[in-house]
Amino acid sequence: MEIRYQVGGPSKWKADAVLQFVFSGEGPEEACSALMQAAPWLGIAPAWRDFRGGKDECVMMYGPAAMDISRALCVGLGDPAALDLMSFRHAVGRAVRRCRSCGLESIGLDAVSLARVAERLGVAAAALVREAVVSAGLALYRYDRWKSDAGAEKDPRWMAVMADDEFISNDVRDAARMAEAEAAGVCLARDLANDPACALTPSDFAAKACGTAARHGMKATVFGRDDLAAEGMNAYLAVAKGSVEEPRMGLIEYTLFAQTIDDRFTCVCESCHPEVTDPTCACRWRFVLA
Repeated sequence: MEIRYQVGGPSKWKADAVLQFVFSGEGPEEACSALMQAAPWLGIAPAWRDFRGGKDECVMMYGPAAMDISRALCVGLGDPAALDLMSFRHAVGRAVRRCRSCGLESIGLDAVSLARVAERLGVAAAALVREAVVSAGLALYRYDRWKSDAGAEKDPRWMAVMADDEFISNDVRDAARMAEAEAAGVCLARDLANDPACALTPSDFAAKACGTAARHGMKATVFGRDDLAAEGMNAYLAVAKGSVEEPRMGLIEYTLFAQTIDDRFTCVCESCHPEVTDPTCACRWRFVLA
């Protein structure tokens, strides 16, 4: 799912549905003040009669189909005093899956609504954007490699961060990019964990590690039987005796660490698991500016 940005306030926003985060007991004037400027129908939507903003509630509100904003998905967060980041992540996940089940192609993430939640949680708005984007990416994950029919439901094509200002801050853009990378990494790990052993052999796993490293400018090292024996990984080698496949283990290192600040930096690991040379710390790195 692509992450987009919309600026200029509610009059410029457009999506199949816009997420609105609602605490217990709130009405549309409190919870949806910004969106109601572009979707005035939201204030009189009949579904408010039964929606209480409770935790785990998720109700789609409908307006005139001809309007740029004709749906608002109200996501209940419950008691604000009991809200934490994990609860927020689950709420976003439920909402995104609901949008998928409705066959929607686009989702709006109201930055004003997000800011209300961020204030309650005591975190920066950009941090909550990151949580929302990660949660959305993970919620849409499906392992369907071996299914002849992946199902009729298609993922939304994009989700837009909708700002009330004329621009999106760099903090928010950076947070969204980091979130996309984080979600992609978790989904890759899930795919690898879900693949059966007969499909993902040690050699295939090592090849995927090398391919991932090459795409992202990282260093990959593949350990064979002799390398693993030299590292004292006898338990791993004992398990490998039950297979006709040769044992392999991949190590990926981000060698460009710190070069994003200045390309003259060289980073050397002096002590870190599994090669701990300094027991007084978890990790120790040396940075050299050439």
